[in-house]
Amino acid sequence: MKTNDKVETAIVALLRHSLVDQLTFAKVAREAGVHWTTVKRYFGSKEAMHGRVRAAEGSQHLGTRERLLAAAKQVFKQRGYDKATLDEISAEAKLTKGAIYWYFDSKDDVFLALMDVVLTDLLREIPEMVEQVFEQPDPEKAIKAMVKHEFQRCIDDPPTLLYEFVSRRRDERVKQQLDGSFAMLFTGTEEVMQALQKRGKVSKQVDARQAAITLHALMNGTILMWAVAPESVSLLDLADTVATTMVNTMIKQ
Repeated sequence: MKTNDKVETAIVALLRHSLVDQLTFAKVAREAGVHWTTVKRYFGSKEAMHGRVRAAEGSQHLGTRERLLAAAKQVFKQRGYDKATLDEISAEAKLTKGAIYWYFDSKDDVFLALMDVVLTDLLREIPEMVEQVFEQPDPEKAIKAMVKHEFQRCIDDPPTLLYEFVSRRRDERVKQQLDGSFAMLFTGTEEVMQALQKRGKVSKQVDARQAAITLHALMNGTILMWAVAPESVSLLDLADTVATTMVNTMIKQ
């Protein structure tokens, strides 16, 4: 199979459990079995990759279910769960409302399926990113770059969908999915921390489980404070402080 075909096939496979704007060069490269620079050369930029994939949404390569979930993501982000309607989702997907009922029984089912996609992607992405950062020759510099990048990404595309999930935690099905997903996230990050400790990248004086939870609390807690009070909290101004706290807690002991 030609390299270009491998890349295209990898994207189709990833879209079974990820949305278009969650695709990265690294993810596509891992799925295709090529180096990430190969994917970058093929598309030029991440924005160009996302644009080309979205342009193909009407083709046979992207399934109807993926199109519906991509549309649901946009509608739930813009309108919130309570105001969002199945008519709006089908219109965003450029499909009939009947297409929704072919795959989902209700708006709740669409919402829970979207949660599964977003949280599964979170489980795959964050532990891998943490491991890559701590493995860098200068982990302190890499951690600062990571925090700034993630904070800038939140500014450019606020994580309103995740807040929407949390706001519906009273729903028992949502609660179970959130509890299960975040338990797996903490465990996955803990395992990364333990592996890094064995390689001397993270202090062995640190409890790996507590370090994993602290890392997510520092990042997500700061982002939450910014979301609640954006006029009082500057994410980018806090990036170095958050990164330095991580370094002092996990490396310099």
